[in-house]
Amino acid sequence: MKLNEKITSVNATIRELRRSQNALVSEIWSARAKLPEDQSGEVRHQFIQKSELDLAYIVIASLRQQPDPGHIRAVQQDWQAMIDHNLSFWAKLDLETDNDREWIPNPNQTSVLPLSLPTVTAKAWQRILTDAHDVLDGNLLIQHPFLPDGHGINLAAYFDDPGPLNLLDWFHGIAAYKYAARGPVFTQQSWRAFNRLTNGNAAGFALFLN
Repeated sequence: MKLNEKITSVNATIRELRRSQNALVSEIWSARAKLPEDQSGEVRHQFIQKSELDLAYIVIASLRQQPDPGHIRAVQQDWQAMIDHNLSFWAKLDLETDNDREWIPNPNQTSVLPLSLPTVTAKAWQRILTDAHDVLDGNLLIQHPFLPDGHGINLAAYFDDPGPLNLLDWFHGIAAYKYAARGPVFTQQSWRAFNRLTNGNAAGFALFLN
């Protein structure tokens, strides 16, 4: 058989294989379309995507609503009470002299849990609590990349006069100007130090200590 004849034969075989492949693909898609919805991975995937989109829409639409000032003040008071209670706990913990079934021990106690706290844990955690308290009171400002240097968002000013949280306006910065102030800005220095102290498990220890 000549070379040209061989090439023609191979090309014909390739075309036939492609026709068979297309036919098989069509049969597969046809069979998948007949499956009940709860057995179709594609349908489940689309349902999950739609659910996530619905949730995102609900959150964004909710943030755009005018918040109730009373509810916002209640949130502020709850946060402040939580921080004050936590600071009070650590002050009282240092006064304990017993060593009986301790959940969170002071340096002279032993925890009943299989957990070892570094001796400087209390001081490191209280620095975070103090920073959080100062942010709530407006003594520390929240950084925003599009505010001028030395300025930040005064969270206390927002609690006093809360407005809708339009995400686009806040990302842009135009919505933040109403609550902008000049002063010391909150940094993550205390949190980073606490994270190093806990070997990268700052979030887990925060839940435990709070």
